[in-house]
Amino acid sequence: SKWEDDIDTKEKRVGIIGNGSTGIQIINIIAPEVDSLTCFIRHPQYVAPAGLRDFTPEELEMFKSIYKQMWRSVRDSASAFGFVEPTRTFAEASPRKED
Repeated sequence: SKWEDDIDTKEKRVGIIGNGSTGIQIINIIAPEVDSLTCFIRHPQYVAPAGLRDFTPEELEMFKSIYKQMWRSVRDSASAFGFVEPTRTFAEASPRKED
């Protein structure tokens, strides 16, 4: 986007249309300084911190030792997250028993 660099949102009423990648980033930056913030969204989003950090030397060695295995599990995963997805359907899952 071509945003002006000098937009001052301090103590203003602000409306954000959409909560995609850009909307989420802007919301987190301006929320503490605006007087009022209204977000207009079609579908709610779930966002979690990325948890980015430097790996320790031990972690790097561990990743190197299982590198091929990690990528194999990613390729074999339907969602590419590297874990085994359940094979049963929602309809096959039994309801949770309440105590």
